[in-house]
Amino acid sequence: MLFDMNKLFEAYVAEHIKKYFSDRFMVKIQAQEKFLFDEPRTFALKPDIILEGDEKIILDTKWKFKISEDDMYQMFAYAKRYGAKKIFILSPAEEDFYRAEDFGLKICNVDLFNMNLTIKKLLAELTGS
Repeated sequence: MLFDMNKLFEAYVAEHIKKYFSDRFMVKIQAQEKFLFDEPRTFALKPDIILEGDEKIILDTKWKFKISEDDMYQMFAYAKRYGAKKIFILSPAEEDFYRAEDFGLKICNVDLFNMNLTIKKLLAELTGS
């Protein structure tokens, strides 16, 4: 029996985010609210997770160990069209931080064996504490 690890990882992380963050943010999973172009309305932009509170934060899961240039362009499009200042890629990849003039992108390592630690690290990143 084969499983799509991208979908499985995405669902696993989304459940933990909903569980731990729904008291602080409105959590939207796979919400299709924006498009790359308005006229004609084409190329849907559907981040895996949107956190809405005082600001909009995008979380996108990637079941890969090396983030690609295409992934970065995708995150840039999310930041621009959703007006998000904080973007997080959640993956088994090494942690890294990228800063553009108007938004920051953080790659957060997901520890599948210790999701509590992952959630605590992510919460610290989100709240700046």
